[in-house]
Amino acid sequence: ALSLPLPISYRCAKSIIALAQTIVPEIQARPDAPNGLVADCKDLRGVLPGDMVLCRNNAPLVKPCFELIRNGIKATIKGRDIGTNLMNLVRKVEKKQATFSFIALLGAVQDYADNESAKLDMQHKESQAASLRDQCETIMALSENCHSVGDLENKVKSIFRDDVAGVVFSTIWKAKGLESHRVFVIKPELLQPQRYDVKDWQLEQLEHVRYVCITRAMEALYWVHS
Repeated sequence: ALSLPLPISYRCAKSIIALAQTIVPEIQARPDAPNGLVADCKDLRGVLPGDMVLCRNNAPLVKPCFELIRNGIKATIKGRDIGTNLMNLVRKVEKKQATFSFIALLGAVQDYADNESAKLDMQHKESQAASLRDQCETIMALSENCHSVGDLENKVKSIFRDDVAGVVFSTIWKAKGLESHRVFVIKPELLQPQRYDVKDWQLEQLEHVRYVCITRAMEALYWVHS
């Protein structure tokens, strides 16, 4: 078979490509690409509609997304299916516990996630355990100011969407295929190996995640160190 590599990026600025080359050395910027910007910042002040905010996990996206909404800036978290899966977890635990207290239900969700993730860890299914923990942390973040499962469900439906209007918050994998002139990455330390990144294939996948993260930015990439 004839190999036809596609080494030229027509999306990213030169400085962003230079960073991507630390992972994929053969990638090149287009000849007329702007210089662009890769920089550190302390927070999301100055983020504007059309910008993208990325994180490896879902849970850290919730609080800053709602802060923008409270400040009158349209913001969503990409992934209606993520919201559906969160509520499926809550309903599953609710059915087992048959409790009428929302606070008690949240405690039961936490216990369920702790127990099941521990089992997954014992089975060397670290990635699945990490995903379940992230789901639980996301539910806890969303439950602030909620008094019932109905309140939580309405909140989930309002924030987890598939449209890309306003400021779009997303996990890095959900952002595959998307692009934005400015991309902000929160909790960049999660792009370093975590305790569940132990096997060679997991470390290789992490490199893929880092590459996707970097190359979503067309002109400016900001690492948010809050």
